[in-house]
Amino acid sequence: NNGLRLNSNIGIVIPREVAQNQILYYHGLVGVIEKCSVLGYNLTSMVVGEHSALPEPLRNHEVSALLFWNDLPEEFAHFAAGEKMPFVLLNPQGKHSECDAVSFSDYGTMFKLLRHLYENGYRKFHYLLENSGISFNCKTSEAFRNFSKQYQIAASILSPEGNDREAILPRLEKLAEKSDGRT
Repeated sequence: NNGLRLNSNIGIVIPREVAQNQILYYHGLVGVIEKCSVLGYNLTSMVVGEHSALPEPLRNHEVSALLFWNDLPEEFAHFAAGEKMPFVLLNPQGKHSECDAVSFSDYGTMFKLLRHLYENGYRKFHYLLENSGISFNCKTSEAFRNFSKQYQIAASILSPEGNDREAILPRLEKLAEKSDGRT
């Protein structure tokens, strides 16, 4: 909708820390790939570090549009603008008024999922929250808390200190031992 289409390849620029640490990335990326495929586009992912040079697919003009995940590196934005390449920022973590942005707020999806489970007999819920500082996780946690209050169900949010997954495993294992067909 926003511009030139020289080929059917879209590039997605993902910060290395997102690709390594954020569980949202994996589910979100699958959704983006599926949507691009339905629209007839291929997706080329490019994982970049803080001071990464422009990836080869960009330098070689192998993509005709760009998606950025969480952040909009200035040199990449300048490149896209110079090439008159449309670009969109997914899940912005700061203010980037100079570009189109799509923010992830899965409050509604989380609430709908919990209601579906509740309607199918589930009455105990445990939510493993990997990083409470991400706005997406804040929204899903809020939906989880509001759902448990509204439906008066047993619910707990498990959040490892400092994102240390290993530290939370003993608690998770105990909860799993006590779980039943309604958990």
